[in-house]
Amino acid sequence: MDIFADLARWIAEQPIAQGWIWAVAASGIAGTVGSLFATFLIGPDMRDTTLTGLKLEVLGQIFSGLLVFVLVHGAILQYDLRTLIDLEGRLLTEVNFTARRADPEVLGATVERYARMVVERELPANASGRMDLATQGAFDDMLIAFAVAPVKVAPDTGQTLAQLVDVRSKRLVRGIPDPLMGYAWMGVAFATLTTVVFASLVTGPSVIIQALLSMMMSLAAVSIAYLAILMNHPWSGDMGISPRTIEDILRWG
Repeated sequence: MDIFADLARWIAEQPIAQGWIWAVAASGIAGTVGSLFATFLIGPDMRDTTLTGLKLEVLGQIFSGLLVFVLVHGAILQYDLRTLIDLEGRLLTEVNFTARRADPEVLGATVERYARMVVERELPANASGRMDLATQGAFDDMLIAFAVAPVKVAPDTGQTLAQLVDVRSKRLVRGIPDPLMGYAWMGVAFATLTTVVFASLVTGPSVIIQALLSMMMSLAAVSIAYLAILMNHPWSGDMGISPRTIEDILRWG
C-alpha cells in the first residue's frame, strides 16, 4: 500500500494552484471522453439508466462514507498538530528567554540546537513520512539540561519541566505514519476512478449537456479526494503547518 501513500504525499506536496488546475483539466477530459465513449460506442440502447442510477447511488454512499472517514481524520490531525506545535512554540519561547538569562552558553545553546533541528530536520522528515529520532534526542537533552540545573533558572522551573514532559509525550507520536492510510488512499483512488467512470453513463438531452454533467460529477469526486489528501498531510505543500514561533527563536538567536 506504500505506492498509494507515496502518491498521496506527492500530490500534497504540489502547489495548490497547480493541483486545482490539474483537477479541473482531468475532470473535463474524463467527462468529455467518457460521454463520447458512452454515446457513440455504447449507445443509448445499451445502457440501463435505472441500473446505472442504482449503482451510482450505492457508489455514492460508499464513497461518502470513506471520504467522511478520511476528512474527519484529516481535520482532527490538523487541529491536534497545529495545537501541539503552537503549544510547543510558546513554551519553547518562554524556555528560551529563561535559558538566555540564566545560562546562555549551555541552556541557551541547548534550546537553540533543538529549535534548529525541529525546523531543519524533523519537520522535513515528517513531511516525507519519516521520523527523526535525532531531534527527539535533542529535546531530551534540553529537558535533562533544565532538570540538572535548577539553581540557575527561574523559580518556576518545576512547572516548566512538567510542561516540557507533557509536550514530550505528545510530540513522540506526531511523526509516526499511520499504516492504515495506505489502505484508505487505495480506497479513495478506486472510489474516485469508479465514480468518474459511472459519471460517463449519465444521460442527458444532448451530448454537450451529458458531457457537462459528467464533468461536474467527476470534478466533485476529484475535488473532494484532493481536499482529503491536503488535509491528511499537515506537513506538506502550501497547507503545511509552519512552526513560526519556533523559527522566531532562531531569528532572535
